[in-house]
Amino acid sequence: MKSELNSLYYEFEKPIKAKLNGEDIGLENEILDCELIGINSYPNEALTFSIVLDGCLYDYISPENIAKDFKIDNQLTLKDLVYNNNSSEQFVVFQSKYFIKSDIVYFAKEKNIWIPVVEYFFSIDWLYDNDKRHFVLLANGQYAFVPNHKIKLNGEKHINPALKKIRKSYIV
Repeated sequence: MKSELNSLYYEFEKPIKAKLNGEDIGLENEILDCELIGINSYPNEALTFSIVLDGCLYDYISPENIAKDFKIDNQLTLKDLVYNNNSSEQFVVFQSKYFIKSDIVYFAKEKNIWIPVVEYFFSIDWLYDNDKRHFVLLANGQYAFVPNHKIKLNGEKHINPALKKIRKSYIV
């Protein structure tokens, strides 16, 4: 995977087979087969998917309405699946060799539960905005964009309370 600056849209190297809850395309309570082909990063909005369904392209599909399968225990809301809104449309996508080999677990703050990560796909860095998230498939079947400070790479489902997230700027 080559890292390069993207603007608004990133197309996956290969499609990901998934299921769509038809809410975003006017088909309430219908579950349809689709392929995830990319992500959209609109400023001040949540990351969304571009999908292909029945030969048609649909953009701006909410991660809440996409899953590997919709037999989901502990279904997460958009707040846990994306965490925060995009700060800008410019981002870099890269793949961490370390993450691929790690036993990743994610703390879903809104549900107050740890969920194992089944597959890590890639990381997204809004390099001008100090924001990074990782695109993963969770054990509950949902796809998520999880931030650094809500994951552990060693499989342990606890956070040391003595450790604090402190944001500093180092300027010379």
